[in-house]
Amino acid sequence: MLAVACIGAALLGLSGSAAAAGCLEGAKDRNALIQCTKSELVPLEKRVAAAQNVLLDRHAGDTATLGRLREAKRTWDSARTAQCALESRLKSAASPDESAALEAERAMMVCIRREFVRQVEDLDALVSAAGKKTP
Repeated sequence: MLAVACIGAALLGLSGSAAAAGCLEGAKDRNALIQCTKSELVPLEKRVAAAQNVLLDRHAGDTATLGRLREAKRTWDSARTAQCALESRLKSAASPDESAALEAERAMMVCIRREFVRQVEDLDALVSAAGKKTP
């Protein structure tokens, strides 16, 4: 499972350290942050969607599993949103000057990137496990 996660991160060009210190952290203004968001988050979002689609396709005939997969996605989306909103609010409160809005947005995007990387790793492991048949 660790190998799948490492392979997934390598394919994305994101090691743990690269994800921790990317374009988002260096963005000097909102426009730069938006560009970084597009370059860092969009590929991750597409990777998550692709892995989810593989799982949905593999279990197309099993309505119970499809329901669980869809519920897991909703739960993950809600948890990610809540966590990242909290981190954004905390960062905003800790930035008393005019940079508070930018720092709140940055915290939100860094959190979303981190959560997408985790989701990619988890989904890649599920895709790998779903591809193996037990004797």
